[in-house]
Formats: sequence, C-alpha cells, structure tokens
Amino acid sequence: MQTDRKPQYLADILVVDDTLDSLRLLTRMLTEQGYNVRPLSDGKKAVTVAKMKRPDLILLDILMPGIDGYTICEHLKADDYTRDIPVIFMSALHETFNKVRAFSTGGIDYITKPFQVEEVLARIKTHLALRDMQKRLETQNVQLEQEIVERKRAEEQIRQQKQLLENTLESLPYPFYVIDVHDYSVKIANSEALKLIRNLSPPYPPCYAFAHQRGEPCQGGESPCPLETVKRTHKPVVVEHMHTNTQGEAQHVEVYGFPIFDEAGNVAQMIEYTLDVTDRKQREQELEELNQQLQAANASKDRFFSMIAHDLRSPFTSLLGLSEIAIHYDDSSKEELREIMKLIKSSAELVYARLENLLTWSRLQLDMMDYTPAHLSLHELVEPLIQHATANATHKQITLHNTLSEDMIVYADTKMLSMVIRNLLSNAIKFTKPGGCVEVLARENRHDVELSIADTGIGISAEDLPKLFRVDSRLKTPGTSGEHGTGLGLLLCHDLLKKNNGSIEVESVVGEGTTVRCRLPKGSPS
Repeated sequence: MQTDRKPQYLADILVVDDTLDSLRLLTRMLTEQGYNVRPLSDGKKAVTVAKMKRPDLILLDILMPGIDGYTICEHLKADDYTRDIPVIFMSALHETFNKVRAFSTGGIDYITKPFQVEEVLARIKTHLALRDMQKRLETQNVQLEQEIVERKRAEEQIRQQKQLLENTLESLPYPFYVIDVHDYSVKIANSEALKLIRNLSPPYPPCYAFAHQRGEPCQGGESPCPLETVKRTHKPVVVEHMHTNTQGEAQHVEVYGFPIFDEAGNVAQMIEYTLDVTDRKQREQELEELNQQLQAANASKDRFFSMIAHDLRSPFTSLLGLSEIAIHYDDSSKEELREIMKLIKSSAELVYARLENLLTWSRLQLDMMDYTPAHLSLHELVEPLIQHATANATHKQITLHNTLSEDMIVYADTKMLSMVIRNLLSNAIKFTKPGGCVEVLARENRHDVELSIADTGIGISAEDLPKLFRVDSRLKTPGTSGEHGTGLGLLLCHDLLKKNNGSIEVESVVGEGTTVRCRLPKGSPS
C-alpha cells in the first residue's frame, strides 16, 4: 500500500531574481543542501507568492525591472502575515547598494554577486537559526509567565529549549552571545565567543570587558554601542563597531544585534553575533589610496602630454618661419642664407633630441629597452664623452676636468650610463657662464660608487629642486647662451639610473653652481 508523504526539507526558501543564471545557480545550490526552493524571476509577484505560502526565508535581488527589492521588502514588512520573514538582499559588486536603506526597510543581511557558495550557505543557515532561536526565546518568555501551575513541565521544556539553543549556537561559525541589556552581562555564549571571553564557565564578564578591554561600557560617538541602539529602537541592527583585542590592537567588526522582548514589550536581552572585517576595511582603504594615486597619475599624465606637445611644437614654429624665409633665396645674400640654414639645422637637431629622449623614456617605461649590465671602467667610459662635449665647452670658454681614477669600476649598462653622463655634461655646459668650469669626479664607497658632475653655473633655487624629476613639471630656464633644453633630460637620467639599481640627487646654490651625484653599484675588475 502506497502512501503520499510530504517531502522533508530543511526550510522553504523563496528566491527572487530577474537574472536567470543567478536564479538557476541559487536554486541548484540550495536544493542540493536539502532546502525547498521556490524560484521567481518576476519581482512584481514576490509579495503575492509569499502571502500564498509563507516561506522560511527570502533571497531578494535589489535591482529588478518594474519594482526594486527595497519596495518589495517594505510591502512584506507592512503585512502581519509576512512581516517576520527574514529577507536577505542580493546585489552585484558593481551595483550601487544602499546599506542604510536595505536594513531600514527590514532586510537582515546582504550577499554580493558573484556568489561564494560557502558564504551564501553559512548566512542562510545563520539567519534561519537566528529566526528559529528568536521565536523560541520569545515564546519561552511568554510561556514562563503563563504556565506557572505547570512549573515542572515548563522547567523541562525550558531545559530542552536551552539545550536546543546551545546546540544551535554551537553549530554557527561566528561568535554568538545573548547579552542582558541592563548590566551588559553575557548570559549565553557559543564556543567561538568563549575564545574571546576566555572564561570556560559562567558567570561570564560583561561584553565591554572582553570586546573593549575596559571597565565601563563604550560611550558611542563614532562607534555607537549596538546594545544601546537595539534597546532604543526595538529593532534589529547591523552596525560597524570598533573592538580591542588582548594585544591592544583595534579591530573593525560588523555587529548584528537582534532584540528579545519581555512580557511588557521592553527589550530584555539581545542576540549578537560579530564578524571581524578588519581585513576588508584594510582592503577598502588600500583601494581608496590606489584610486587616489591613479587619479593623481592621470592628472600628471595629462600635464606631461601637454608639456611634450608644447616642447615639440616650439621648434617646428621656428622651422616653418625660417623655411618661409629660405624660400625667398633671391632676396637674401649667401651669408644670410647660411645663417638661416644654421638656425634650421639647430631647430631640427632640437626636435630630434627631444624625440629621441621621448622615445627612449617611453621604451624604458614599457620595459622594452635592452638592459645588459657589465663591469665598466668609469674613466674609459667618461673620457670619450668629455671629448665629444669639448666643442660646446670650448665655444663657451668652459674648462672640462676629468679627475676619475682609472681603477674606478661600476656595474651598469654601457649604453644607458653613457646616455646619463652625456645628458648631465650637456646640462652642466648649458647652464655655466663663459669662463666657468665643469668637473667630473668620483669616490668609492663600501657598496657603491658616487659619480659627480659639478659646475660653476647659475644654480637652481631651492623651490625648483623638487621639480627636477617630476613628470608633470618642467623648468623653463634657458642656458647661459640662450640654449634650449631637450625636455626629458633629468627625468630620463633618473629612470635610467633606477633601471641600473642606482640613484641620482642634485645639490645647488643659486649663483654658485650645481653638483649632480649619481650612485651606481660597485663593479669588479675583469
């Protein structure tokens, strides 16, 4: 003989989500765990379906066409039949989610998409247990008043309910407490909570003793007391709070508080569980800092591109003007034409130098530049570079001195280091007045070699020194003979030395001269 049996489920859950993939995923996930799942893709029907058969818990998407999750929750909480159904909101990470509105409309928790299976199941289990525990505790308080004549049976019932409560609490993965609202004493605590309390048996200390390591309740302010909030509002709360561990370290926690009422309708106790969100807050802070850095980098990039455009446009303006003059050759003498061609050549060389520096710097930023370090003799590397710079120096009656010893060895890429020294020599000559001096010297330290290029030039003000190596700032000082800069010179030197595990610093006094010091890893003779 066959009999119809009602299937046994852990709980009946209504899932409301207009995204079919999420709906199918949650349905399969919860069904496999033994829950009866009622999937619903139309948010407008949610209240009607819940009234037809009251579910044990509702998973409710926030953003849906026609009606949002907040409005649905408000309708549910306005009806006596559906008021006590726990509602957990769902929201995608990229969607705007108003926590304050979610909890003020009656939601008890929220989960984010994409779903973490363990988190979803743990939160559902937690809130089903909390709802069951809340109903049992409220029923218990009423029954104790009404069943005085049946004391023995009531006492046994209380014992059983207490055991059930303890078993339920022990199955939950977070610290759970039942706290007296009058003296802050902990009445019930699960094993996770006892790890914090450090008391193996009652009486337990008041909550502020182990949560804040202090002898009096917290005073609120920026971190309001959850117990006082529940006592004042008579409603469940979720608040961010600050705890202090035994090492005196501050911890960010999320506190979930649920009121337990006495027969007079006053809050007598509070169920509380806490989540340590210190790591999450740290990640949020790091994300905010990274966002600020990104905004600053974007602003610097925009200023940098603006300066590059100006640097490249200026020589072309001269080239166009000089070319126009050269077109009218018949109206000019050969000497005038020769001077025009010299100016055209100078402008073209300036454009080429700026483009070459820009391309080199770009390859360096993209890590596309060949880097082949070797043990190099500074004297052998610098001497031909000084010879190459002699023509410009002689033209300005500037003396060049190479005082490097022949046994000074560094470990660096030949091409990159040559580019650095060539730029620094060019700058030193450019900003030194006729009759001045530029000296190349070095000293050997314990772990590195300090190469210096010192001049007796016009110097740099203390206000301008911090701008030398910034991508979004540029000094416009012309050379002592009106020479123009090549744009990225010092910034390029900085990045080339950094690539070679070196560094650069500048000391300068206005009217006395400038010394540029480059530190490079020490090499060994071959």
